[in-house]
Amino acid sequence: MLALWFREEHEYAARLLSMPWDLQASRSLQREAYSCIHELSSAYDRRLHRPISFGFRQSHGRLLSDQCVGALHAKGRKSEAGRTPVLRLLEIGVGRGELYPFLCGSFRKHQESFSGSRKAPLGRVECWGCDLVIDGASLVPRHAASCQGNGQCGVDLVELREGELLDLAGHYEQMDAFDIVFWNDVIEHLPRSVADQYLAAIRRMLKPGGRLITCTPNRLTGPHDVSRFVIPAGEQAMGLHLREYSHRELRALLKRAGFQRFRSPMRAFPKKRPRGGFVAESLKWIVEPLLEQVPMTIRRRIMDHCSFDAIVCHTPTQ
Repeated sequence: MLALWFREEHEYAARLLSMPWDLQASRSLQREAYSCIHELSSAYDRRLHRPISFGFRQSHGRLLSDQCVGALHAKGRKSEAGRTPVLRLLEIGVGRGELYPFLCGSFRKHQESFSGSRKAPLGRVECWGCDLVIDGASLVPRHAASCQGNGQCGVDLVELREGELLDLAGHYEQMDAFDIVFWNDVIEHLPRSVADQYLAAIRRMLKPGGRLITCTPNRLTGPHDVSRFVIPAGEQAMGLHLREYSHRELRALLKRAGFQRFRSPMRAFPKKRPRGGFVAESLKWIVEPLLEQVPMTIRRRIMDHCSFDAIVCHTPTQ
């Protein structure tokens, strides 16, 4: 089954890279590819009796939660007295929907910390989500139906749409701009030229000073798609990760797209909350080329523990 999965993913990747991304045929091929691969990966999960470690990581959820809390505090200081701040969040690539219930649980804990204190309520997060293919087993609709942001967690799911971001960009640009755009394990599935188009569209969707949170597997610890089970560590991904990036390469890409004020989380241990900012980002920029010379097993341990797979950046304020 693993050999079949690798062969199918590699063939789909080659076909996607050989055709213009903006054709309707490429949209159809994308949907076909990810539907097929999802079925294969799910079957492989069932054979292992456990999910493989693709997709959502709790450290990324904690990073987003901390960024949302910080943004709400900033909004609260600027808002009128007695007015509850509202944060607008767009998640690109909702996948199986693990983020939404995680974010609800995290905000519930934050809200409970305010109960009985003199502090103003934290505020609310209004969430939009999109993905090329909405998984029929997604947790998002089920959790939204049971929670509905009814004051228990402070998180509302406003809209969930299926489609390619460049096709949906016009819809999102007509709305009030977003405070935060979050995408996890998305940019590595795009050819380089299409990543530029995505980033340009995201800039138009964000408010001035808005935050883009990018989480993507680091190329120096890869490959991270199905290739990792088949080819040696350190080789270029051959599946649907069409372009994996190092931390420095990702920052350079974001900077060329007009983003600024780069921050990055730093955690000493996997279960600790990610902390850090400008200093952590600067250290990673300096250290990453040195880590490339370190044996893969040690390199992976250091880079995973220090979150070399996430960057927070901002749009210009003016």
